[in-house]
Amino acid sequence: MRKEFLTLGAALAVTALVAPATAVAASTADRLAGTDRYDTAIQIADEFKTSDVVYLARGDNQADAVAGGKLKNGPLLLVNEGSRTREAVAAEVKKLKAKHVVVLGGVGAVSDDTVKAVAGNADILRISGANRFETAVEISKALTNSQTAAKVYLANGMTLVDALAGGTIPDNAPILLTDGSGSLPSSTVAEIKRLKPTEIVALGGARAVKTDELNAASRVNGSGGGLSQDAAVKKVTADLAKKLREADMQLKGWFTVAKDVNLNQFMDSGCVAAVGGKDDKEKAEKKAALKAAIEMTYPRVMPSEVNEECDKRIFQVDGATSDGSLAEAKAKAQMLATVDGHGVATFMGLEKSVQMAEEDVKKTVEAAKTEAAKKAEEAKQAKEKAKKALDAAKEKAKKATGKAKKAAANAFKKAEEAYDKAKKDAEDAETEAKKAQPDTKKEKEAADSAILKAGIALSLEKAKNTYREVNDAFKDIKGDKTSDKVKQLIQAAMGGGGAKTSRIAGNDRYQTALEIAKTAFPSGGNAKAVYVANGTASADATVAGFIDNKAELAGPVLLVKADTVPAEVEAYLKAARQANSALEGKFKALGGAMVVSDSVVDTVKGLLK
Repeated sequence: MRKEFLTLGAALAVTALVAPATAVAASTADRLAGTDRYDTAIQIADEFKTSDVVYLARGDNQADAVAGGKLKNGPLLLVNEGSRTREAVAAEVKKLKAKHVVVLGGVGAVSDDTVKAVAGNADILRISGANRFETAVEISKALTNSQTAAKVYLANGMTLVDALAGGTIPDNAPILLTDGSGSLPSSTVAEIKRLKPTEIVALGGARAVKTDELNAASRVNGSGGGLSQDAAVKKVTADLAKKLREADMQLKGWFTVAKDVNLNQFMDSGCVAAVGGKDDKEKAEKKAALKAAIEMTYPRVMPSEVNEECDKRIFQVDGATSDGSLAEAKAKAQMLATVDGHGVATFMGLEKSVQMAEEDVKKTVEAAKTEAAKKAEEAKQAKEKAKKALDAAKEKAKKATGKAKKAAANAFKKAEEAYDKAKKDAEDAETEAKKAQPDTKKEKEAADSAILKAGIALSLEKAKNTYREVNDAFKDIKGDKTSDKVKQLIQAAMGGGGAKTSRIAGNDRYQTALEIAKTAFPSGGNAKAVYVANGTASADATVAGFIDNKAELAGPVLLVKADTVPAEVEAYLKAARQANSALEGKFKALGGAMVVSDSVVDTVKGLLK
């Protein structure tokens, strides 16, 4: 019953305890060749006799196999979806008595059906990423057991040939891939950051691994972001464009699109302000540019980018500014909704809200003043009425005689009391009316209080200054001259310090493979055999990095042309034979006569006599 193969390290640890089976069978120059690349890989795997671990990779695409060449303890077999190839590979897995099958690449490269068809009773582990660059990263993690590494090799993941030869270098340093763009794939950057190497070695010349890519790799763990200069300029430009947009939002405000509406839905919703243009092409270009701008801050969009007639239900209440310095959105929206009708947090709106708060205070004070004056006037009239009543009672008391005199005196006394009260009421009302006069200081305090309650912590002037500074920097980087400030931003993105760099490279792929051979096996030392493969039809060389997984087979893989051996390669072979007598006759060509001619075989045989 098949068991789950959980870790590559466990399989490699087991096979490390198994003694090698036999030495190379042939002692004369010959070929490791089959009817095609799949059969050639089987012929090479046969040299292992037995192996606990077998690697599988797609045969018509070398991408996933190249970084795997640094993995240990087993041969590489190539597969496709064809039944004949499956049967042949399955027979070889069984013949090798493999306990573990390690698949390099995802199901798009090697399907689960293919793996099951060839694995037999062996446990299965798949090492894969979303693409060749991420697969190389996953192989790196398996090779290093998720630990750090002192050295990392960089190879072009599009041309691949240098990485194939690089797999023969007998150390545990992983091979990571570049894409030739001048900038490193994000997955490669992340893995270098994790590995923390002190040395980065490029496999191939500057056309294979660009200088910017090598320098960027060296800076990943330095003081900056590990970007090439071109990439750093692009990043700083993009960052400034986004900051400029955010600064503009601080001035003019924004709408926030509801969470369940993605960017494409928003662009097609009819909520985006119409763009002009002389024809459909120009309109499409302008809309694409608008989409790119909106994407920088989405789901926040500028008020000018929104169709005023749009259904406002797709928008949420505006949030705080990007640095979170404004208070709760709800409290702010309640006030600002009365400013522009949209609840948009704008500094222009905030200015208006200050005016509104001041006007509210004035209205309140004026209303109080009016009410107090009205009461004072009413009290005054009551006082005057009481005075008339008092005068009338006094006059009546003077004229009264007999019994009427006493009643008139009582009436006068009451009128006098009523007048005293009316007089006091009038005086009090007049005092209250005076207190209701406008107080500028209290008006300002009330306005400030209203602003604070709305959570307004940033001033309009600060927002304007921020916009000006970012706008100046953006204009600077888009222009012909670059200020010191922008240069500092670019340098910060590039970084500094970090790992030392070097190259293993020649003028072409043949010389690069030769330089790799000199690095791996100086003067042929420690080599048990020599291998040659066609440098242009390199399918048979896919397995190159796996040959040395059997100690008795270890040796350099040199690239030749179909009918000729480069002079530098001849010189290396001659020197290697002189320095290492064990290489006498120990030679194999990888592939048939169509890729490595008999004349090339004879030449190499002669050099290794």
